[in-house]
Amino acid sequence: MQATVNDRTKQDRAPCPVCGAATVVGIPQCGACGHAPDLEQGSVPRPKRKRRTNGRAASCKGCGYSLVGITAPVCPECGANISQSTKRDWDAELSEEVARAAFRRPLIIGGSALLVAVVAAVSFQSVSFLPGWFAMLALSWFIGSTTCFFVCAFWAGFPVSLPLMALHLAAAHLVILAPLAIVGPAIYFSTMGIIFTAILYAILLAELLDIETFEARIIAAVSTAIQLLILLVANVRGWI
Repeated sequence: MQATVNDRTKQDRAPCPVCGAATVVGIPQCGACGHAPDLEQGSVPRPKRKRRTNGRAASCKGCGYSLVGITAPVCPECGANISQSTKRDWDAELSEEVARAAFRRPLIIGGSALLVAVVAAVSFQSVSFLPGWFAMLALSWFIGSTTCFFVCAFWAGFPVSLPLMALHLAAAHLVILAPLAIVGPAIYFSTMGIIFTAILYAILLAELLDIETFEARIIAAVSTAIQLLILLVANVRGWI
């Protein structure tokens, strides 16, 4: 019985590169000559991968051995336990990375669009154009957020948390209003400009909020219709 166990633990493990003796899975050091490949001077440590595989960390936290395809509860290289404690540590680390990436993306997109809009307004319009542009941004974001909230609350469900959804919507509205600072109100509020803006808004909603295309189109259509109605009333009353 002992011989069978030893044969099974020695299989699929390369012999010692120094003396050629068989090595045992779970014991990195050679039992014959004491050679330890990972501890040799000048050896390159294994990279610590951060991709999750089968609910486990993709590399052992004890020795760095790749756990891709490993289903056993212990590391085959050093024998360390890779079950629930390792999974919890990895899930916590992965959750933090996902949360940071989720907030980082709209900040980068929105910040880039804001920079383009400000530079374009100063270059192609005038500095006095910016207050009206920011007022339009605030109104557009409020209408879009309210529409999205009611659609998600009564129909589609919330794809992300409310703060993250508000941040994604702010980034989307910064992107769709940046062309206003470039081409000016005459082109932006033309029929083709409105259609282009609505299509771009629907694409951004589907991409940023990860919602169905049909739901994104509904939100974009309702938001655009409300904004056009407000602009029409403001024009009739002589506010703009």
